[in-house]
Parts: sequence; structure tokens; C-alpha cells
Amino acid sequence: MGTIQQPTPEMGPYSTEVRRESFYLNRANNDAHGVVHRVNRYAVTLPSADRAALLATLAQVTGHRAWKEWQKSNPAPLDPEWLLPPDGSAPTPPGEWTVERDNDTITLRGPWLVHADHEYMNTEIAYESVTALRAALEHQ
Repeated sequence: MGTIQQPTPEMGPYSTEVRRESFYLNRANNDAHGVVHRVNRYAVTLPSADRAALLATLAQVTGHRAWKEWQKSNPAPLDPEWLLPPDGSAPTPPGEWTVERDNDTITLRGPWLVHADHEYMNTEIAYESVTALRAALEHQ
């Protein structure tokens, strides 16, 4: 069980629930903020304006006590196979985060499992991925 955080205005449509080794990232799909489209289990296309909101969301996560305690714990690297279904029937997840811009959208790919439909997007992101995700977003 995690701690649901109060979103800041800079986070736009995003909200988080922080846990001991990861956090849940949630986003409402609506006309006010645009819609996220799931490309595959490891990628989404979202409005390019979300880049700043995602950076603000990552700042909230890394400012939380759970993140700081995780950093102090000197955690072992996660095996990316945690993202595979039990029968191993999915492709191997990407080892790196990538952000590709196309006009007014960006495609975000990485070591996460994306669930998105016409109303909502949610995913779990391991803390060990946060620094690389932030770097990929900042260099876009």
C-alpha cells in the first residue's frame, strides 16, 4: 500500500501514489488536457505539453520521504523481467527511456507497463528508473 499524493498545479492531469520501491503514475484522459494513446505495453503517445507536467510529477516523487529512504537503502538493480507476464509471452521491455517528438505529441517508451483506455492511464515506475526518465524528458 502506498501514499496517494496531492497533485500540484504544475502536474496538470497527473497524480502519484508513492510506495517503497516504486510509484504509481496516473493520468486522466480528457478534453482539457488531451488524450494519451497506448502504443504497446511499454509505450504511450501523449501531448507534448505533458513533458513539463511529467517533470513536475517526478519532482514530487523525488521529494517524498519514501524516495529518500529508498535511495539510502542502496537497492539492488531490478531484473527487467518483472515487467513480463508469468508465461513470458511478451517482448522484452526496453532497457532505456526514450522520448520522441512528433509535432504536438511525444512518444514515451521505457521499462514500465502502460495501461491506458479512453478514460485513464496508469502505470508503475520503479524508483531506479526515475533519474533516467527525468534525463530523457529534459533532453527532449
